[in-house]
Amino acid sequence: MVRLNDQQFANLLDELAYAAAHDLPLPETLDRLRDQRLGKVAKAAEAISERLKQGVALDDAIAIVDSPMTGSVQTALSVCRRTRDATHSVSHALDHRLLSRLSDHLRRRSHLSQLTRLAWAYPVILLLAAYAVLVGVIAPLVRNSLDANEIWAPWLNRMADFFHHNAWWPPIILVVVVFALAKLLRRRVFVSQPSRTSLFCASLADQLEVGVPESEAIIAAAKLSNQQEIIKGDAPKLSDAPTATLIRQATGIGTDIGPVEHTEGIVTGLRILSLQYDDKSHARQRWSTTIIPQIVTLVLGAGFILAYAYSVLRPIYLEVEQW
Repeated sequence: MVRLNDQQFANLLDELAYAAAHDLPLPETLDRLRDQRLGKVAKAAEAISERLKQGVALDDAIAIVDSPMTGSVQTALSVCRRTRDATHSVSHALDHRLLSRLSDHLRRRSHLSQLTRLAWAYPVILLLAAYAVLVGVIAPLVRNSLDANEIWAPWLNRMADFFHHNAWWPPIILVVVVFALAKLLRRRVFVSQPSRTSLFCASLADQLEVGVPESEAIIAAAKLSNQQEIIKGDAPKLSDAPTATLIRQATGIGTDIGPVEHTEGIVTGLRILSLQYDDKSHARQRWSTTIIPQIVTLVLGAGFILAYAYSVLRPIYLEVEQW
């Protein structure tokens, strides 16, 4: 297995999509990628090329990549291969479209991850700075004061004693929690429901446009977008909910009208709906990358200032006033 991050996997898919768009031999394309790139991308390209030369199908060969999106990519390639076999076509247009969409999604995931790390860096730094002040300044000040029990509140004395003897435990717990959250978020395929719905609509439109049977198209699009709940039975139809709800939302075509008669309108409507849900996904991401981190930063900063003023400066001022 070769572990690739989102950006590396997107680069690999771009090469596969380019080869599909120009009908280039995949082993030669991957060998060229191996020679031009360094690191894990070259290693993955070499491993996939070797498996292809052994007669393994591309959707099975790409399983060598360790990524949360590997299953979706395998589904896309499997659909494309079955479509070519069923229609006796040599065109790889569908491969190019689906792989390009997955590549774009991987890049959006990577960009969102970078924005999230940057947005939450300042609150974390602020929290660490406040903790350092607490352990290095406030706790020694309270413990070393004369008549500490008379000057400081009982809870402040207990807190100073606790951090004096257990100063390393909170940072260790914080590091463990952050590491666990990072591992959990890395395995998430999609960050939001609008993102999943956007990819479902786009991939379904791509398949319907090239003549993939609607049941196979719905199943593949649901697997691609990690929305297994959309699949109703062994042979889902466009007239079944919730797919029919999306089509009605996109085109106004009711479930009582045969969808095959309106394929062109359905494809266009699904593409427009995909863009609309993509906009909703960006709006939701703005909360996690901008608004919420700013609110947390404001609350932490104001809370630390007020807590320091009330619990430390106020007792000192009252003691000086009595002199």
